[in-house]
Amino acid sequence: MSDLLTLKVKDVKKKKKIVVKEGKTEKPRIIYLTNICDDLNDYVRTLEGTKWLFPNLKGDKPISQIQAYRQLKWWILRTESVPIPCGNPLDFGITNSLKI
Repeated sequence: MSDLLTLKVKDVKKKKKIVVKEGKTEKPRIIYLTNICDDLNDYVRTLEGTKWLFPNLKGDKPISQIQAYRQLKWWILRTESVPIPCGNPLDFGITNSLKI
């Protein structure tokens, strides 16, 4: 997930696919955006004043991985149409000490 958090608007704007290098292995991974292209471009239009695809509140840096997990948890708890994986639906691989 941390590889996606550092994406910039210019990396995805009006593109059908992007290549992201995995953090540890530097292995390139192709992500196809064709199914979400229109929604993604609508979202990008709301991001004036920041270069980050997932900006923090100030807009000067991307959100942290912890904040991304908190937002993901918030949306899962409020969206009934998202299938919940087996096990604890709130366990995203973050230790319990983070108090998400």
